[in-house]
Amino acid sequence: MGRTTDRRTDFANNDKRRGDRRHGVAALQPGQPDRRQRDRREMAQKATSIALAALTFSGGALKSFHDHSVREAGKTQHVTGERPMLEGLGHIFTPPPAASTTEDTARDAVAALSLPTYLNSAVEKAIDMYSDRTSFADAIVRGNAVLPDIQRVFVSEGLPKDLAYVPLVESEFKADAQSGAKARGFWQFMPRTAKHLGLEQNFWVDERSDPEKATRAAAQYLKYLHNEFGDWDLALAAYNAGEGTVRHAMKKTGKDDFWSLAKTRALPKETRDYVPRIHAVIMMAQNPGKYGIDLPATPQATAPDEVSVPPGTDLRKVGECTGIGVGEMLSLNPALKRAATPLDGSFLLDVPHGKGVEVQRCIAQLPPQELLGVQKHTVSSGQTLASLAKRYNTRVKDIVAVNNISKKHRLTKGTELLIPKAGVLTAD
Repeated sequence: MGRTTDRRTDFANNDKRRGDRRHGVAALQPGQPDRRQRDRREMAQKATSIALAALTFSGGALKSFHDHSVREAGKTQHVTGERPMLEGLGHIFTPPPAASTTEDTARDAVAALSLPTYLNSAVEKAIDMYSDRTSFADAIVRGNAVLPDIQRVFVSEGLPKDLAYVPLVESEFKADAQSGAKARGFWQFMPRTAKHLGLEQNFWVDERSDPEKATRAAAQYLKYLHNEFGDWDLALAAYNAGEGTVRHAMKKTGKDDFWSLAKTRALPKETRDYVPRIHAVIMMAQNPGKYGIDLPATPQATAPDEVSVPPGTDLRKVGECTGIGVGEMLSLNPALKRAATPLDGSFLLDVPHGKGVEVQRCIAQLPPQELLGVQKHTVSSGQTLASLAKRYNTRVKDIVAVNNISKKHRLTKGTELLIPKAGVLTAD
């Protein structure tokens, strides 16, 4: 995949992910019911036991916990015996980056624990909805192709691997998916949230569509939300609605778990539906046959070759001398917004498997100016941005974006500008 910092960024006034609304964070009042302190103590004890067991017996298997309890208050059934109620482990036990072999074992033992999934009327409704969608099987197939990479990132961040199925609900695992509110990528980040998480968005690239970088950012954001709420269902609700919305609903109702909160209608309907859908797709994707989903046979995927290309490489030129279609290269590099790579440095370009050497040879043979996706222009007297855009069959907004100037910028004679070649521009 062509190409964040785990800061505790204050997302309190962050945009609502789909509605672009802002919400303040309301702290729980001192006397307000809050089970999280009790739960965290219990989870810490369980996490310590598991971590010690893994560290001591690194070559052995971690015995699964089994919980077949029925939550009487909400008539919510715990579905599988292999899903222990250990939501807090990712937060409590996070090993240092340079872990030894035994520490890796402890980390994997904790992170491999699945999320607890529940079957209730809301989840059953979501299962019925996805069962009727003809595109859902295709979404699972797309997901299966990238799931190992996503789970690898989540395990490295100390998070449950089942969270890797969230993009089934968000985007059906389409890296170029974009909502009407401008959320984009597998994880459907809004622009402001993505900026806080360190994902680049400029004229050339939108890293919200980079599966690897966006997945790392999603793992960090989910970890942050879980640290804030101490519960995965509330964290997922906040991922959808914004943490300010969830905190406000908790303060208003006095409820501190998602399923009770959902019954009060204090959360937006989209969010009340969102969390049950996550539970539904996890169960369905892990056991599609049980839910009548026939997955089409797919050939074994081959990893693309990765080639370092010079700044501003014109993908059309690469295609001309290698026979690789520009559309195929853009598909393999979904973060690219143009048929050219960024100007600010070399770029790791994914190309079809087995084509890496050929692409390197092509780049070495092409004259640098011919390979560039931009051309230089020295401004003459009387020229304007509008006249240059017309001359080069491009747009004023593209010229100002490439040169980092304002649309009101007055051109002076002798100024050198970079003009994007018309053929490298793709739809915004």
